Amino acid sequence: MAFDPLASAGMTKALLDIRETVGDRALAPDALAERRRDRFAAYLAELSDVYAAEQRFGGPFWTPRQSS
Repeated sequence: MAFDPLASAGMTKALLDIRETVGDRALAPDALAERRRDRFAAYLAELSDVYAAEQRFGGPFWTPRQSS
């Protein structure tokens, strides 16, 4: 997974992954993979909504993100 730096989500997601991978709260590999897929899909949906809502900017950086 790769998170957009503007989303400020990378550190939080990394810490959640660590908590779910090691220790007494570790998930089974299949459950862990499913949780990560679901988390990333939710992140992508939220990111798309945020970029679509931002209308103050245009140009080569924002235009592709606003239309996805």
